[in-house]
Amino acid sequence: MPFGHIGYRSQWRKKAHAAAAAEAGADGEAALESPSDSPESLAAGIPKRPPEWVDRASRVAEIIAAIPDDAVLAFDTEFIGETTYSPLLCVVQLATAEDIWLLDPQAPGMTEGLQPLWELLVSGRIQCVVHAGMQDTEHVFRATRKPPARVVDTQVLAGFCRMNYPAGLAKVLQQVMGIKLNKAWTFSQWDVRPLTKDQMKYAADDVRYLPALYSALRGHLEKLGTWPWAAAECGILSDPANYAASMDDVASRMRGYEGVPEKCRPTLVRLCQWRDSVARDANVPVRVVAKDEVLIDLARQPAKNIQQLGRVKGLMREVIEKHGEEIMTALEGAVASRGTTERADEPTPGEKFNHETVWAAATLLAAAHGVDMALVASRAEVGRWLKALSTNDAKAIAATQLGQGWRLEAVGTDLAERVTASELEALAAPKTSGRKK
Repeated sequence: MPFGHIGYRSQWRKKAHAAAAAEAGADGEAALESPSDSPESLAAGIPKRPPEWVDRASRVAEIIAAIPDDAVLAFDTEFIGETTYSPLLCVVQLATAEDIWLLDPQAPGMTEGLQPLWELLVSGRIQCVVHAGMQDTEHVFRATRKPPARVVDTQVLAGFCRMNYPAGLAKVLQQVMGIKLNKAWTFSQWDVRPLTKDQMKYAADDVRYLPALYSALRGHLEKLGTWPWAAAECGILSDPANYAASMDDVASRMRGYEGVPEKCRPTLVRLCQWRDSVARDANVPVRVVAKDEVLIDLARQPAKNIQQLGRVKGLMREVIEKHGEEIMTALEGAVASRGTTERADEPTPGEKFNHETVWAAATLLAAAHGVDMALVASRAEVGRWLKALSTNDAKAIAATQLGQGWRLEAVGTDLAERVTASELEALAAPKTSGRKK
């Protein structure tokens, strides 16, 4: 199936690569090692040696065998995700406090050659450190059908240390360690060989500082007494449920899902299944077949026939021509929902006020512990918790994020003591100002 319009993403990557190369050319090529006279090179736990390029399976096996038990191992990847169903893995970066390795998955024999690394990461033998690592750890799951064990994410740790979440590695390093990173090569042609020295420096820097950053953030959290909370949140990366998501999960994570009426949601799930099948067969990202908002619009107001599909904003003609019948099959039984425009569980103005008031209170409670509210719960989740609390349904409360785990300890318990059903009713009731009209 042709998806010619995905080419613009590749062109964008080429332009970004060229721009970074031009900037690097003006400044001269970077040295691969951390400069010996820079402040960061003097910090403990930061490798001083230049990175080693690894393109032989035998060398990967040697490196993995030499890593001691309980070592702190930084892990990152560079990949291209805009042209294929599964991202194309281009570079794998590893670092300890002494060494940095850049592994080439594209070299002959390296698909099998990376297996010792994947096995190490799922074994629990070492402490794996990532930054914003969900997409990186997905490569581990694809290779082994197992999630990595003992993973900590420094982006998450920073969110427990009075920093906004999510914050990029450059910003966290600047604040915690006073180190500045060059991020010009973020959107680069990582599949082209050979890599430039600047690309290799960029890739190495993504893991070079992680062991030391992890040590600094963990030390701070242990002093605050909130390390167990942060460790528990990082445990998400070791939960198999986050990697083998069902189409129900895919649908429920879409932006705008809350506005889909309950009776329309099974249709949305069927549309997600159709899209995933087409994308997998064509080896393109699912968003190339149809964006989330297109599926949501179709689920809320399904077309009665193929001709009406042509009126759906954002649904490409080439998709309709080849897959129109499949789309109509996914929409079977959903026509009765056509014309339904009400929002699902749309809160009243009084309920919205309550939600914002409780959200503000929850934010203050989280801030008192140094935790960014974005890690605790979304506004929609606070609304669900509030609804469960108002009905005094213990089971429903425990099913919400604020009703369980570290979130209950950090925010939920104190927040529940400050919010009662009677107070909610008072907040929702109209107030008189005493002024005469």
